[in-house]
Amino acid sequence: MTDTSEYKDMFIEESREHLKTLNQSLLDFEKNPKDKDTMNKIFRAAHTIKGMSATMNYDKIQKLSHKTEDTLDLIRNNKLEVDSKVIDLIFKCFDGIETMIEDIAANDMTEYDIVGLIEELEKHIGAGGKEKKQDSSPLPTANTLTTQSTTIAVDDQTKQNIIQEITRGRSAYKLTIAVDKTCIMKSIRSFLLLKKLGDSGTIAYSVPAKQSIENGEFETGFEIYYISDQNQNAVEKIVRSVSELSVTLVSPIVYENDVLHIPTTEHQEKPIEKPLQTQPETTKTTEQPTQDKKTVQVKQKTVVSEVQSIRLGMDQLDLFMNLIGELVISKGRLSQIALEHKLDDLSEAANTVDRLTTELQEKIMKIRMIPMQHIFDRFPRMVRDLAKSNNKKINLVIEGEGIELDRTILDEIGDPLVHLLRNSVDHGVETPENRRAKGKPEEGTVQLIAERTRNHVVITVRDDGKGIDPKAMRTAAVKKGLQTQEEVDRLDDKEAINLLFLPGLSTAEKVTSVSGRGVGMDVVKSTIDKLNGSIDITSEIDKGSTISLRLPLTMAIFKALFVGISDETYAIPISNVLETINLTKNDIKTVHGQQTTVLRNDVLSLVSLSDVLSCTNEKQTQNSAMYAVIVQKEDQKIGLIVDKLIGEQEITIKNLGASLKKTKGVSGVTITGDGRVILVIDINTLVQSEKLK
Repeated sequence: MTDTSEYKDMFIEESREHLKTLNQSLLDFEKNPKDKDTMNKIFRAAHTIKGMSATMNYDKIQKLSHKTEDTLDLIRNNKLEVDSKVIDLIFKCFDGIETMIEDIAANDMTEYDIVGLIEELEKHIGAGGKEKKQDSSPLPTANTLTTQSTTIAVDDQTKQNIIQEITRGRSAYKLTIAVDKTCIMKSIRSFLLLKKLGDSGTIAYSVPAKQSIENGEFETGFEIYYISDQNQNAVEKIVRSVSELSVTLVSPIVYENDVLHIPTTEHQEKPIEKPLQTQPETTKTTEQPTQDKKTVQVKQKTVVSEVQSIRLGMDQLDLFMNLIGELVISKGRLSQIALEHKLDDLSEAANTVDRLTTELQEKIMKIRMIPMQHIFDRFPRMVRDLAKSNNKKINLVIEGEGIELDRTILDEIGDPLVHLLRNSVDHGVETPENRRAKGKPEEGTVQLIAERTRNHVVITVRDDGKGIDPKAMRTAAVKKGLQTQEEVDRLDDKEAINLLFLPGLSTAEKVTSVSGRGVGMDVVKSTIDKLNGSIDITSEIDKGSTISLRLPLTMAIFKALFVGISDETYAIPISNVLETINLTKNDIKTVHGQQTTVLRNDVLSLVSLSDVLSCTNEKQTQNSAMYAVIVQKEDQKIGLIVDKLIGEQEITIKNLGASLKKTKGVSGVTITGDGRVILVIDINTLVQSEKLK
């Protein structure tokens, strides 16, 4: 038995992509069962997973995929009526395949029981499923492929490249490759061949394009124009070393009398003809008249180039980012030394290092950015299933899937978005009967929108449901013992709605599998706080609710405002800073025990940062001049009183030790260029602390 373990990662990645296609396409097909193109797309993806799993000897996946494929084939041939039960069953099969693939990814094996699903599928398949199906895309024989590709035109630049390599003493060949009929994992076999050829030479041109060959996007085979130092027999050996691929023809390409051609024999191809302007993704075979034997003259020479890509784990990117963080610290140290000692040459070198470090940082950050689609793709299926289990009709509208966010943040917000969407489906949107009674359409709408705003991404979950009743929130808080009646009576409607974030609070009339236990929204808030983001809720009864998450693009390296208190320096993330103002003792007034000042006709609450952090500050009592850093958390603005403003600086944040992790008002530390450890202020927990209430 062939050892396929080395292809496991490739199998898992490709299967995950096909499962995404299956789930999304089946959702589309459910809405429009007459769309045959979508059903064909589903069938092809299921067929591919079946073939790959068979090659990898994953029998359970192969069996379940095969039965699912049989059912899909009956649907696309109008032999099986499509209803919600059939769609649900197919979704269950996709879920089963996904579970087994993830089991294999984690443990190299799966114990998933497919018997129940197989029995359900066989009930629907009936006698029709036992009929032998014809292969949807039969592969021609090698001879057929040879006949179809007697003449292939390549672009002028490729010809010039080939000539240049031949004049340097290297050999050039045209390789015509056929794929065996029994070959299942075309992409893996072709990828292995391209890799082996690349180890011994250069691929100058291919039909279809190289990337398409690696992805298995071809029917019966492909052609390659190959440059190598190997002789013809050695090249044929390379191709034959990959199983399930056949060498149809290896034709040497020669350059004689300023003409590039393939010597014509009984088994070889005619001269290369008709230049193309660009290399296409796919090239159709073109037959030239037998009397047309024109050759192409060489006009210029260019260098052969290839585009290569590799897969890189997130742990490697995290390591790169940590190293760049150290570079940022060292960069600051160089600038500081140059300034202190007035060294112009060092200052110039420091500026160069600064520029290069910034460019490197931007490149790595770009690599780490992942489209929102990475997590948005999972939600249509989830909302569909939740709506069905709640007997509701819901249309999920998704916008902004292309907006990019740092992978670290993207991974963290998946669960909060699940909670928000579940709440919209379970609590927000009413049943069709209730919506009709209110004069609304039976089908409710839930929107999931991502937008870019400067250095932040705003993710909004909006529904047109019943909204959040502030009175119900006050009543639930008192009933649960989370607030007293006096406390809730002092809250305005917006503050009452924000009671949702209290652990244990729920207004659900009954506990369901989705909600009602009072967990979820507090988890959402704590996660967003941890990411240095903010959350805002607006709601109107019978109109709907809108929840917005405001998140930084990245948490790896960011700008901070350095402030001074006495002899200590602290860093405040610049994303939390609205502005800074000068203050004197006369500007500060005390109202009901709270320090305040007037800023543009508005009353602004002031808090001494030294008091919040419980540190002594003798200078602040002596000096009349001071500053206020105005920060915002959700809808609350506060001025933090500090002694001095030091300036902005890029920082990399380091986590606190376990003993200091729960310290309110501090999110971590950063290291300056001179080696000092600076505390980074966490505005989210600072505003929530008792001293600011």
